[in-house]
Amino acid sequence: MIDDGFELFVTADQNLQYQQKLEKLPLTIAVLRGSDNRLRTLSNLVPLLFKRINEGSLPNVIEISVD
Repeated sequence: MIDDGFELFVTADQNLQYQQKLEKLPLTIAVLRGSDNRLRTLSNLVPLLFKRINEGSLPNVIEISVD
């Protein structure tokens, strides 16, 4: 994945950051935190994800949720 030029990995796995050493990866992990993992719920978070990406200066892990 990294060799193919990816800079962002999007997941709904809210435990991934506790299972892996993500700070060592040269990409950003975006965790979509919805009330469930249904496509309709997660797709509502995509505009928020794009907004966060456009802000720039992304850390290793970002969490996207409706506050």
